[in-house]
Formats: sequence, C-alpha cells, structure tokens
Amino acid sequence: MYRHARALAFLLPLPLALTACDESAPEPVAQVPDTKVLDDHAWAADLVGQSRLTALGEVYRNDCSGMVEAAYARAGTTLSGSSKDLYELASDRGLLHSHKLPQVGDVAFFDDTYDRNGNGRRDDELTHVAVVESVGADGTIVMVHKGSSGVTRINMNLKRPDDRRDEAGNSLNDYLRARSRRDSGPTLTGQLWRAFGSLWALPDEDRAVADSD
Repeated sequence: MYRHARALAFLLPLPLALTACDESAPEPVAQVPDTKVLDDHAWAADLVGQSRLTALGEVYRNDCSGMVEAAYARAGTTLSGSSKDLYELASDRGLLHSHKLPQVGDVAFFDDTYDRNGNGRRDDELTHVAVVESVGADGTIVMVHKGSSGVTRINMNLKRPDDRRDEAGNSLNDYLRARSRRDSGPTLTGQLWRAFGSLWALPDEDRAVADSD
C-alpha cells in the first residue's frame, strides 16, 4: 500500500526537550492530491525561521499538529486535527503502522511527552506528532517537529530506542521530554514513540470528507 516518498527539504536544528504541545484543533479532515506522495519540494525550506506556521497564504496553529498541517499543506495535502485526531484518521483508513523503518512523509505519534492532565503520572496518550524527513542506513530517522525551540529536526532510532548516541557519538534518539527529580521515566524519542501514520497515502474517498466539511 505504501508508495515511495522522497525526502522533504525540512528545517532547523535540534531541541533539547519538548514543552507542551497545545492543541485546540478542529475536527479532522483530509484531502490529498492524486499522486498521494510527498515529493521533494523547495517549499519546505520556507518554514525555516518563520515566526508563524504558514502555507499557501493560510496561518496554522503554533503547535505540533499545526506544524504537520502546514507541512502537508505545502505538499498539496490538506489535513486538520489534533494529534489524537490524526492518529484516529490513520487508524480508520488502515494507514497506521509500527514498522521500525517508516516511509518518508509519515507522521510519527508519541505518548507522554509531557504531563498534559497534570496528575503527575505517565498516562497521557498521543501528546505529540512529527513528520519523517529521512531514514538513514543505520535506521536513524530524522523528523521535523514543533517543540520548545520552534520547528526543528529530531532523531529517532527504533532499533536502539534506549540509546542516546551510538559508539561514535552520533545522535540516535533525542530528548523529547524533560526529566525532573520526581520523574525519572523515559525521555527519548524512541522510548516515547507509539506508531507511524502514512497520511500522505490517504485513499481518494477522504477528498469528499474535506469537500463536505
């Protein structure tokens, strides 16, 4: 089902930790071009240094799922919804998967990146999303996300999810949750990852969903 999608020309340097992903998003909709593929487009570089998330004259929410919406819009695909909404959309359309080597353009979903409900427990599902930019020969996945330092790149290697770096000092998994004295749980991308959704491959019937919204 998954078609090849070439690397996106995405953005900015690495963050150290993630702050809350504020998502006051509308109901999810989706519309994809006939190709259903995110090709390599120069428009992706236009997000670098932007103080607002914009695409084709539209301004998107300044949070993680808003970044996904803006990135997909620049590739000609319309999405709308929170992390949970996008996850459910991918699940409903049969595009959710847990392969350790995703497709370029896949949306990565994460749990427990912050204490969203404020109860001091790690019971916060689907708190963050990112977009896969490239996959290295060693399995290291480069993703673009909106975190505490703005729109940046982060790494993840699901073959070694508990390792921050490899033997040569190269980054494998970046920090996605700040560690505190009261909370010594997982903090790395590979530890907090939940699944991927190939939303670039949404079926044609989803175009009608967007048109009727």
